[in-house]
Amino acid sequence: MARVLSALTSLCELGLFQKMRIWELMSATLGFLYHPNIWIRQGGLCLSDTGLLTIGYYLGAAAFITAAGQHLPPSDIWCILYPSLRHFMKSDILIIDESGLLTALKPPVSISPLFRLFSHFRFFYLIAP
Repeated sequence: MARVLSALTSLCELGLFQKMRIWELMSATLGFLYHPNIWIRQGGLCLSDTGLLTIGYYLGAAAFITAAGQHLPPSDIWCILYPSLRHFMKSDILIIDESGLLTALKPPVSISPLFRLFSHFRFFYLIAP
């Protein structure tokens, strides 16, 4: 998922998405701001050893939202995007940039309630007719 968010962020920074596609992707991405995995939530440096040592930097949900905000008019940012983001933040921000957004975000959801939720749905799916 972190790689997908990183790829979407790169495509958005290049301006390859139309406005409506940005809104669709943003609505799907907002929930990841509560994700307990830091790579999905805010991105990070990745070291992998696949024969050759490779270093990569993955961009998370916060980076995608700020990249998308750079390609939207100010009226859309403050009338549509910011009210959607406000639910995920513990304080207001003046500029929607990655560092400000990450500082103002509420803490992520604990992983134990997530596992309980997934196991409940898996069990329900097994007993449902």
